[in-house]
Amino acid sequence: IKPNLSTNIDFLTQYLDSISYVKYNTGTAQPKLNQEVCRTIPLNLPSLPEQTKIANFLTAIDEKISQLTQKYDLLVQYKKGVMQQIFSQKLRFKDDDGREFPEWEELNFDEGFYLANNKKTQIKSSDYFETGHIPVVDQGQKRIVGYTNNKDVYNDVPVIIFGDHTRILKWIDFKFAPGADGT
Repeated sequence: IKPNLSTNIDFLTQYLDSISYVKYNTGTAQPKLNQEVCRTIPLNLPSLPEQTKIANFLTAIDEKISQLTQKYDLLVQYKKGVMQQIFSQKLRFKDDDGREFPEWEELNFDEGFYLANNKKTQIKSSDYFETGHIPVVDQGQKRIVGYTNNKDVYNDVPVIIFGDHTRILKWIDFKFAPGADGT
């Protein structure tokens, strides 16, 4: 689309980015944005000087987000490199008195962990609530994905939640209901 008014293009881009297009969905399973839908979207335009101020302000925030994202990505990379050094024991720490810690003990997986999956406490994603008494934890990115009021919860905490599809690990130290898929 191209503006046909004398407007600040950055303002228009930010304005369009702020719209929740879900309410303009035409009812199909796959949301779509077409000319017909676009024509129903209201456009509220302040004066050109105010558009410019708004655009500059929001652009500055976008730039800060970009900088912080770059810093985050660098820290994640750094952590991965340090973890490789630590867990291969190429990098060792010393105790508070400057002495070397003893050599690491090698265990097989079953000596260090046990599978604690309790299928009867799992909640289907279609049954998650936005509020409730018990948090639901699944294999997704978010720590808590919803809530349930079920009485049957997972109490044997703390526990490490591992997503078999996502391979995301979460340390959970509160009672919860696990999401049903792959947790």
